[in-house]
Amino acid sequence: MVEQFGSQTAIVTLKELGINCWAARRFVEGGSRCDRFMLCNYPERETCRAIDAEIAYLQEQRTKLLASAEKVGQTIKILENMLENRHVT
Repeated sequence: MVEQFGSQTAIVTLKELGINCWAARRFVEGGSRCDRFMLCNYPERETCRAIDAEIAYLQEQRTKLLASAEKVGQTIKILENMLENRHVT
C-alpha cells in the first residue's frame, strides 16, 4: 500500500519499502548525490535520478582535477625557469 500526500510525501508499507527505493535522494537535484547508488537495486527506474546526478558529479570532479593539474603544470614550469635563471647568474 502506497499513499501519496502531495508531490513530496508518501507513506509506504515495509513490504513496499523493500521493493522500491523511497530514499529522498533518489530524486537528487542541484549537485546532491545518492549515497546508496552503488548498493541500489533500482537505479534503472525512470523516477531515479541517481545515475544522472552521479555522472554530473563525476564530470564536475574531472573538470576540477584537470584545472588543478594545469595549475600544477604551470607552477612546475615557473619553478624550472627559476632554477635555470639561478644557474645562469
